[in-house]
Amino acid sequence: MCPTSTGGSPLGGLLFGLARWIPFAFDAVSYLFVTLAALFIRGPLGPDRAEEKTAEPTSVRQDVGEGLRFLRRDSFLRFLLLWAALSNCTLAGLAFMFVVALRHHGASASVIGTSESIVMACGLLGALAAGRIVRRVSGFQIVVTMSWLMVAGTLGIAALVARPWPAALCFGSLVFFMTPLNVTFQARMAATVPDRIAGRVMTTTSMAAQSLKWLAPLVCGALADRFSPTAPILGLAAMFALLAVAIHLTPALRRFDDGPHTGDADLAAPDAAPEPATPETTGRDAEPAR
Repeated sequence: MCPTSTGGSPLGGLLFGLARWIPFAFDAVSYLFVTLAALFIRGPLGPDRAEEKTAEPTSVRQDVGEGLRFLRRDSFLRFLLLWAALSNCTLAGLAFMFVVALRHHGASASVIGTSESIVMACGLLGALAAGRIVRRVSGFQIVVTMSWLMVAGTLGIAALVARPWPAALCFGSLVFFMTPLNVTFQARMAATVPDRIAGRVMTTTSMAAQSLKWLAPLVCGALADRFSPTAPILGLAAMFALLAVAIHLTPALRRFDDGPHTGDADLAAPDAAPEPATPETTGRDAEPAR
């Protein structure tokens, strides 16, 4: 019998058909809510300088190029560009393998769905706790500690993947740790980048953060077929470990708590300097990691 069979009951078939559309309905409602909320925004969303109003419009290619030129001049931002791309790729692979591994060990769709809900709830808790953590712990300590905790969380998933609930808690703890780490990086970026070019730099960083995500499911799926679902998860843990080691070896990160700086004196003119960033003024994720 087909696993989606409902025993020939018309009511069962109707309920099954409706259930398939529930995730899409939730997505539609969330997008509708965001759209309505955006319509009620009345405050200014950024600087409105008269000289920029009269300037000729630029293309996306020019904006991205200007953002890349600024990123190239600052060692911290260069590291963040690479870190964002690799960490997002690793997280995308882990999210994919989490589902594959649970299914491989016989978990049902409802168990997998509940496990992912636990992970997302932990991410929400991380967002709520991020402000308090960032205020009480130094930036470098957050970066180092959270990076190694992500390694431990990934290894925990590999060890407990046959048990959905403990594995979900391990994955959830990893997402929890990622949130204050992202806030710390974003706050430093907001304080480093002059206001005039902030949009271009953050757009370029966001593009870099998404640039490798497509590769992770492809490679992880092939490794899972060749060996087992645990093998690519261990490989992802090794990737997180390399990123953590890179933090210790990067001079710009060792000087993380000395304050932001920029290598572009022209762009960082006094009249364009941003106000100091705090966790409350930065979002959770400018796509250093999602």
